[in-house]
Amino acid sequence: MKKLSMYSFLLFVMLFSIGADVAAKGRWVEYSLTDYSGGAILCDRDEGCLVYTRDNSNVILIFDITVGDWLRVELGAPEEFQDAVTKGNVVFARTESVLFGYSATLQEWDTLSFTGEYMNVVSYYTECGKDLACLVTRDYMYVFDANLGYWQSYDYGLPANFDGGAVWVADTYIGMKLSIPYPGEPKNVVYSGLTHGFNQIELGVHQPSPVAEFGFSGLFNVDYDGVHYRLVGYSAYTNQFDVVTYTCVEDEAPITLTGAGVLQVDMFTTRVFGFRYVVANTSVDANWYGFDTRRGTWDHEHRYYDWDFEHYYGNIGQAGQFSYDNYTADGSLKFQFYSGIDGAYRDYSPGLIYKSTTSSWGGGGTVFYARDSLNAWGYDVAGDRSSAISLPLARTSNVYRGEDFATLTRYEAGVDTMIIFFYNSSSNRWTSTSAPDYHSTYGTNLAHLYIHRGATENVVVFYSAYTDEIIKEDFLDGISVYIQAKCNMASARSANRSVLFDAVNGKAFTYDFNFLKSSMGTHSATFIDIAANTMYGYSSLTGNESQLVIDFDPYYVLDTGYIGYVDNAYNSTKCYAYNGLGDGWVELIPEGSDVMTLVGTKTILVGRSDRLYAFDPESILSDVDEDNPVANLPSVLGLAQNYPNPFNPATVIEFDLSRRSHVSIDIFNLLGQKVIELADDEYPAGNHHITWDGISSSGKRVSTGTYFYRLTAEDFIDSKKMILLK
Repeated sequence: MKKLSMYSFLLFVMLFSIGADVAAKGRWVEYSLTDYSGGAILCDRDEGCLVYTRDNSNVILIFDITVGDWLRVELGAPEEFQDAVTKGNVVFARTESVLFGYSATLQEWDTLSFTGEYMNVVSYYTECGKDLACLVTRDYMYVFDANLGYWQSYDYGLPANFDGGAVWVADTYIGMKLSIPYPGEPKNVVYSGLTHGFNQIELGVHQPSPVAEFGFSGLFNVDYDGVHYRLVGYSAYTNQFDVVTYTCVEDEAPITLTGAGVLQVDMFTTRVFGFRYVVANTSVDANWYGFDTRRGTWDHEHRYYDWDFEHYYGNIGQAGQFSYDNYTADGSLKFQFYSGIDGAYRDYSPGLIYKSTTSSWGGGGTVFYARDSLNAWGYDVAGDRSSAISLPLARTSNVYRGEDFATLTRYEAGVDTMIIFFYNSSSNRWTSTSAPDYHSTYGTNLAHLYIHRGATENVVVFYSAYTDEIIKEDFLDGISVYIQAKCNMASARSANRSVLFDAVNGKAFTYDFNFLKSSMGTHSATFIDIAANTMYGYSSLTGNESQLVIDFDPYYVLDTGYIGYVDNAYNSTKCYAYNGLGDGWVELIPEGSDVMTLVGTKTILVGRSDRLYAFDPESILSDVDEDNPVANLPSVLGLAQNYPNPFNPATVIEFDLSRRSHVSIDIFNLLGQKVIELADDEYPAGNHHITWDGISSSGKRVSTGTYFYRLTAEDFIDSKKMILLK
């Protein structure tokens, strides 16, 4: 394990101690390639790291925005590099015999020689995640953990008649399935990034779909006989497997499981499997087994239904952090929920009438909706509360579900307007808006955002689940309007008008020109007014817009996350970075001929024939009076806005003390419930910061949403809002 130089390390410490207020517009950092030789280029970018090497070289170049400079790593003799990738906090590269890993969390790197044959005749299993990377041979699983900064190896024991498998990397763990021919059973090998250890189970399950956030669960039919089943669940929190065996009686079978499909949700954590025994026209016995990867144990529920009163057919619905099922009693819909949040099974009777043609229901991340011909019902699974409304008009269409909201449209033949309804689980309320032209009920939803566009009468409806706010924008009738949505940003544009929508802040911005050249990232947008020769950048982090007049026709515009990029030609002589983290534009006049441009979520790589340019979105405070530190002490107590905000997975909270004080910092959810106590101690006078990684006091990662942090220091109390995103 190797660390950065002391200079780079001190630079990093200063960056996080000075706070977000000193962040400038950013800067370009150049690296000369005059002494760099080799073969074909291998390079990549992701959130805050860049990696660059050649396929026949002994040098790896890394740019990390937490350091703000290029790191050159020399590995000795030239190597034939096979891969060089980065994701999240990891840079991963390999040759035919050496593994390389870099941790942006620790600013440390490590190499390891590996051994073993290919897994599938022609290649190894390799994967890279935001905190973990791995390579698997027929002998070992090799894992690089960004929170440790070094490689580990594990002799997992390949089955003798192995015939295939798969590896998947989630944010907190690595999972592997090893299969053997029928009637053999799969083996699972895992590494937990939370406990930093390996584990395996000889009799496991196949690769789950979708892959859950903190582990996995599955059902395996032992001997393929339809009688003997094994349920296996794994949690990265405990790095343990939990196994349940189940034997069906005669005429008993697994309950049909409807998949989660393409739900736009923040997290998948929960899965339910069930079995149902039917005595025709008499009764139904049902057993459900629910597993949440944060809890790590199977939760069992047994139910009996009397067919004279209750009709249960068995159709488990898969959502994000819960699962659901339904039955009817006296013509009314009844729902059963398994909440992965607390492991509880709950029943609800919302008073809806069941008819196959006028009833529907479904789940999102932590939200559920149901409706009949006259009423709709919304359920907040996390808060265990619900709200109902009466529905006007006759018909329902286009139901969408996100992480924390559901929406449906009501319309009726002969009625010129339709009504779009929204249920928000965070506020537990229904809201609505009217729109013309019921023939166009089309909409697009993401986890926290919805956008609707009419056809002939061009009314565009934006909805933010963060703020529970609806915004309508009118365009000229009969013209073409194009809509786009990405993560927390959306836009609608026509030939003479454009609207940019920021779901995080629940705001819309209108412009009298077409976003002819535009690009939206997850938290920022970069677009051009060609006629006025003006570039625009918008950041949802700050809610600010930055403009810059230019003297060229933009050629390439791209924005993938928090950073935008604009240049003037294929072989550009001028380019700009829009810094959504620091609100500003930074010009670059690159030298040499163009080779490549890669835009990450927080940095940019511009590659030329003889040099590289990396964009650093933050600057370092250079005028600290080190000889007189007392002069730098704050004169008052203060609490700063956390940064980044919104954040994922961690955020920094800064506070100032004018004198030594006892400080407590607590995190609360929207219900006013304390999530965790971050600090309760004496602090000296000065500037301080503390990091929250989104973990509650129970050791579980909290869900996406709005939280409040409160600082108490003697007689001083202040609180601020922050948003956790996925």
